[in-house]
Amino acid sequence: MPTNAVYLVVGLSLLVAAVLPSDLARYAVSAPMVLLALGMAIGLAPLPSGLSIDPVDVRPTVQRLTEITVLVALMGVGLALDRPFSFRSRESTESAEEIDEKDEVRFALTSEAGLNDGLAFPFVYAAIFLAVEGPVSGWFLRWVAWELVGKVVLGVAVGILVGWGLARVAFRAPRRALRLAEQGEPLLVLAALVLTYGLSELVGGYGFLAVFACGMALRAAERGHEYHRSMHELVANLERLLVLVVLLLLGTAMTKGLLAPLDWRGVLVALLLVFVLRPVAGFLSLGLWRHRSAYPGGMTRWEALATAFFGVRGVGSLYYLAYAAGLYAFPEERWLWAVTAVAITVSVLVHGTLATPVMRHLEARRARLSA
Repeated sequence: MPTNAVYLVVGLSLLVAAVLPSDLARYAVSAPMVLLALGMAIGLAPLPSGLSIDPVDVRPTVQRLTEITVLVALMGVGLALDRPFSFRSRESTESAEEIDEKDEVRFALTSEAGLNDGLAFPFVYAAIFLAVEGPVSGWFLRWVAWELVGKVVLGVAVGILVGWGLARVAFRAPRRALRLAEQGEPLLVLAALVLTYGLSELVGGYGFLAVFACGMALRAAERGHEYHRSMHELVANLERLLVLVVLLLLGTAMTKGLLAPLDWRGVLVALLLVFVLRPVAGFLSLGLWRHRSAYPGGMTRWEALATAFFGVRGVGSLYYLAYAAGLYAFPEERWLWAVTAVAITVSVLVHGTLATPVMRHLEARRARLSA
């Protein structure tokens, strides 16, 4: 395949992914499924000489591409969280009119996506310390003080400050030229993303968490303003494009030898992650914090089960694996890439197939209960 043909193949694949799922919606076929399958088909063809998609060989490229994808997704998630926070007791119903009770599962999954990718770094560092420095007793207190607390506080602080400051300019600047909200210029959101990430990393905080907090701070200013929709549409479209490209490349790598190190243990680990560890951890967490469905922000047991089962496609997993492997030479790195690819594939297929019918059933069930 000539190098120039790569652009043609990627362009045609994205076009098919945009058009085909609309025609196959009744069969629960999603764009990620299409791109993953197309990538696997492309992988069966010869690649241009010198072009490698082995994640071990091109780890820095994989890390940067997935890093940008996660950052865009986190900003989009922050902007999508349009509910005001409240520390009132769960029995309080004073804010009920501010909350759309039909969207509890989507809201929970959206907020969880931001917290998952934003707060994963401390535990990545814990795994690296365990591999590099050995027993927990030698690094645990330092890890808690800095990786678990210090960097989180710095990241959140930077995100809130940048988001609040940019919101003040965009909505209330004394000069009209600076009030971007009135002009409807959505590029502010990209400037906010890059500025927040760079500043947070510079002072030592977690950039991912900072970007998520910045998005939330931006949304909290003039919460109902149409400008938020413009910014969110920009990052949502960019995120969708980046995710599809990542999945296309992942599918190609899977039929180019990525799965060669896979064994039955890897398949078992991937299945346990999707069908056991994720749902159990999610349900236990919701069991501690979930409000009953009669209260604002509450969930029924079935909604909690759905929230616990469904998850993100796993682009963040690719980033964190690339990041960790760049800091420490894991002997099992190729095996880890294979397991991650299988887990993402299972998630794309299972969650993508079940998401629409399950959400429709839950919404219909809540409507019947509230009637």
